[in-house]
Amino acid sequence: MGVRAPKTEELAIINKSFAKRELKAEEVYVLDNISAANNKTMTSYFSFLGDDMIQAFHANVNARAENSKAPIIGYMFGHKHAEIPSGTLFKSELSEVPIEGSDQKALHFKPSVFMLKNLNVAGLNTDDYVKAYEGGLTEDVSVSFIAGSGICDLCGRDIRNWDCEHIPGRFYNTAAEGETPVMKLATYTLHQGFFKELNLAELSGVYRGALRGARIEDGSSLSVKDAGKDGGFMQVGKDGVAKPTGKEVLSRNIKDFMPTDVLRFNYAGDGMIELVGRISEDEKKKADDSQAVALAAQVKDLLAEVSREQEKNKTVQAAFTAMEKELGDLKEAHKATTRVLALSEVDKVDLQTKLDEAKTKIADLEVKNSANEKLAQEYVAALKAECDKLAIGINGMAHNPKIFEKELSALTVEELKLKKDVLQKQFTQMFPTGRKSEAPGNVFKADDSKDTRPVADRPELYKIK
Repeated sequence: MGVRAPKTEELAIINKSFAKRELKAEEVYVLDNISAANNKTMTSYFSFLGDDMIQAFHANVNARAENSKAPIIGYMFGHKHAEIPSGTLFKSELSEVPIEGSDQKALHFKPSVFMLKNLNVAGLNTDDYVKAYEGGLTEDVSVSFIAGSGICDLCGRDIRNWDCEHIPGRFYNTAAEGETPVMKLATYTLHQGFFKELNLAELSGVYRGALRGARIEDGSSLSVKDAGKDGGFMQVGKDGVAKPTGKEVLSRNIKDFMPTDVLRFNYAGDGMIELVGRISEDEKKKADDSQAVALAAQVKDLLAEVSREQEKNKTVQAAFTAMEKELGDLKEAHKATTRVLALSEVDKVDLQTKLDEAKTKIADLEVKNSANEKLAQEYVAALKAECDKLAIGINGMAHNPKIFEKELSALTVEELKLKKDVLQKQFTQMFPTGRKSEAPGNVFKADDSKDTRPVADRPELYKIK
């Protein structure tokens, strides 16, 4: 992040879309190159931001420049939501940054902020904040946003639903029964879900941001059993469901909330998750039905595309077969011509000419054959792509592209075609009813006096790497 005066084009945006009077360059600070959030850094909540959230932040900031009625996204100090903002996010950029030691790239949300000089808000003067930054006393920022969906990165279910048995921050054995244990950290990824109106609430300057790798200390998070004992945030009823006590509902543990809750995340190092709303089951069903209709349309388009590719592949196969036959005939003709040349010196010149012509045809045919080999490779690649699309449609976020690619690479062309047919059948059978959720497994309860988990799931039996 850097502090500077606004450029001419930036001041024009500020005066056109934000200011109620014309501001001059000498009245304004611009904070630019702010790395506010990305989709690859794990937070202190053991969570990640989905690509859709990063893109939504970007769109929320830039909306004001195109629509004067779009909400203003404020820049605050310490997520003090009861105070007015000290600055405003007026433009944003998205950038892909390579991750060191990996072939992956992180999608970064980089907004720019303008604030008035010598403005006293929330007990802090903007001049003092700039001096503190330039003096090396502060530099962290924290996004505050609203999300409607949190998907477990281990099982693909909603992390708030107790059908998902994974507690963020704990390690679980992901290997098949009987195989060498593979311990993985339980994390979850936040998405817009049913809430797409305005995901980015504000951006704050903080003493420490949650996206810098801070971790929660043991015992610092609330569980469903503990919630409400000290803070009065949640209370567990006879039905075992955590409910609001009438006070503001806050927690650091996403398991304290229900799948129908609309949550605001304040990504400071010690930030809390806030319940800001709850949709009814009917509203959630409407949102799910709407998504199902959209997905059905995508499925229809995908099946049509698959059908077109199948017809294209049939044409390619037929051409490839004809070329192979023609090449075989020419090779036989070449052999016969060679034998005749050996028998008669008299006809050698004439036969040599024919031989040269045959060689030319063979060369041309080999070029065609090479092209057809490329078509065959493209056909195999298309089959793999079809399988991959269908597998994504079947498994959703649980789909593992690396493992699936390894599986496909071991198959022959005929096996790939069979695999594609099986996946297509599975994919088609999913609609309109869709898949049923798996029955929940044994869930470890933190307050049980004994560990009731299967022996293979007890962490003390494994060495965590």
